Amino acid sequence: MTRPLKKVLSGDYKVGYGRPPSETRFRKGVCGNPGGRPRGMTAGRAKRLALQEAYRPITVREGDAVFTLPTIQAVMRQQGCDISSTGSTRSSRRRCKQRQQQPKASHILA
Repeated sequence: MTRPLKKVLSGDYKVGYGRPPSETRFRKGVCGNPGGRPRGMTAGRAKRLALQEAYRPITVREGDAVFTLPTIQAVMRQQGCDISSTGSTRSSRRRCKQRQQQPKASHILA
């Protein structure tokens, strides 16, 4: 079994195998990927995102009262309730250390 012979085309055709239409070919001097690869998550962007999320207002309900707090404040309140119910000195030291390391949010909320 032999394959049928391919026709040899003359050199005057415009479109065909290995010769796409000239409108769809890459242009000279123009990059094929002008947008480029999207940027990854850098340490600065991750920190800024974490701070924005930490100070995002959420609705909290305590008993019958409903009010809005920053997320970080709601988390600290929850940790305080957990610590007071267990009476653990190690966890209370950890909470005090977290409170001291907490950044100021005045520049983030703007």
